[in-house]
Amino acid sequence: GKWPQSGLVQGTDGNFYGTTPSGGSNAGGTVYKITPDGTLTPLWQFGSLTNGADGSSPGGGGLVLGSDGNFYGTTATGGTNHVFGTIYKITSTGELTPLYQFGSLPNFADGFQAGAPLVQGIDGSFYGSTRFGGTNGNGGFGTLFKICVPLNPPANQISGLSVADSNIVVAVPSVAGETYQLQYRADLTLDDWSNIPDACVSNSPGALLTVTN
Repeated sequence: GKWPQSGLVQGTDGNFYGTTPSGGSNAGGTVYKITPDGTLTPLWQFGSLTNGADGSSPGGGGLVLGSDGNFYGTTATGGTNHVFGTIYKITSTGELTPLYQFGSLPNFADGFQAGAPLVQGIDGSFYGSTRFGGTNGNGGFGTLFKICVPLNPPANQISGLSVADSNIVVAVPSVAGETYQLQYRADLTLDDWSNIPDACVSNSPGALLTVTN
């Protein structure tokens, strides 16, 4: 690839991932992985899927790491609607799945040329914006959109609290190998946090973690 414009994002494996909006074997840009010591591996050459379904020119938006450990991004052009861009998912091993083809709604109501990074909300969905399209004016002035992907909430945020008999059960989407400690304090503006005895979990599995006390 060439002309990398977006920032890198670190994966759960410790490597860094990024995009180039141009170059590659199909001249449509690339997704690549680079290790902390500088070993680079191309993961995807845009323009590889039939009818350009993967899109082209993954521009300034770059990649975002989803709570499932996969990466999500947008392309400014390409796709099955020719020039309007796509939303895609790609794994750390380079398996790419198109999720949405811009220009699919009448009058370009969904917008086109998504250029800003996606953001994953607390509901697990991704949110973003397009530069053009929408129903206001000739060619449109852009849109805000949400794309629903069946993911867990982001890791390391409490996702549920419940009562079981005399116990409190705290649910946290966890990251594999991390250590979690349940803490408390009586006043949010005073004092330090204190550990709750017998509520420490080590070497979490990377799935939904429940802590009972």
